[in-house]
Amino acid sequence: MSDIDYAITQDEPTRPVVNSPTEVKRVHEGWRMANKVCRLVMKKTITEAIFGGVPETKSAKQFMESIERKFKESGKAEMKILMSRLANTKYEGGGNVREHIPGSALP
Repeated sequence: MSDIDYAITQDEPTRPVVNSPTEVKRVHEGWRMANKVCRLVMKKTITEAIFGGVPETKSAKQFMESIERKFKESGKAEMKILMSRLANTKYEGGGNVREHIPGSALP
């Protein structure tokens, strides 16, 4: 488990061919195993709600990047809703204005 971050932080190394040096084969096999373990851990620990909008990928790094994009989009949508609610809220004269403003933007 100590090399699991290797698959998240590094792209897949060059795939070895039949006559590739042993070092190239060793590096690729290490990445492949780390990627496999990392993907299994992510699938078992991340809730199904997150998997819903994230496409299936071959590498753990690509999967993490997909999740990042999904949550950036979600954050922008939530910010838009809150800004709209804040801009469209009107004070109707009941109570203190200071108390009205923080409560008006909450869901």
